[in-house]
Amino acid sequence: MVLKVTLLVCENKTTEHVDILTRYEVAMSTYNFAKEFFEKCRTYRESCDKAKDIEEKKGHLLNEMQSSMACVIFCTICLESYINTYAGDRLPKVVWKKLERLKLEDKWVVVPQLILNKTFKTDREPYKLLKWLTELRNFVVHYKGRFSKPVIDRLGLYHDQVFKKFTLESSEKAFQLVKDVIKTLHSFDCSKTPNWLV
Repeated sequence: MVLKVTLLVCENKTTEHVDILTRYEVAMSTYNFAKEFFEKCRTYRESCDKAKDIEEKKGHLLNEMQSSMACVIFCTICLESYINTYAGDRLPKVVWKKLERLKLEDKWVVVPQLILNKTFKTDREPYKLLKWLTELRNFVVHYKGRFSKPVIDRLGLYHDQVFKKFTLESSEKAFQLVKDVIKTLHSFDCSKTPNWLV
């Protein structure tokens, strides 16, 4: 059964092209949102670096943190919706039903392995970065609101650790990860990477 699915993926370019255009809207939309928030992070960082007044700098720093948080969440949604659609289109429903509750990083290992007999190595990137991304997302989505030792941000100010976790750098890392993971999946299955993944 899996071999038939694999052949369908690699040989039926027409079906795959239609799927990419019509079945991946959530992944495409959340990718675009992530890109928008990543670009906002960059703008806020530049504005912060140019600002003379400390209060203005703090405002830009807050905006950078919030935009980074949104970017990370949308990157995670993009990767989740992409692998779910990919698997749902290619695996028998009874198999996919058992797998769809896996952790995000585990889906990206198990699904390609089942369909293509190729997968990501769990001891190196991008798998390790997938774990990092889900932990970062969970920090916000399942936020515990516990007091923690303040950290010093890049302006030398004390803040909650959220300002250390959500930065331009973390947004860039998350956004690049989305591109790398999806491109690698398409290299496994001999198919074209979606045009919107730029």
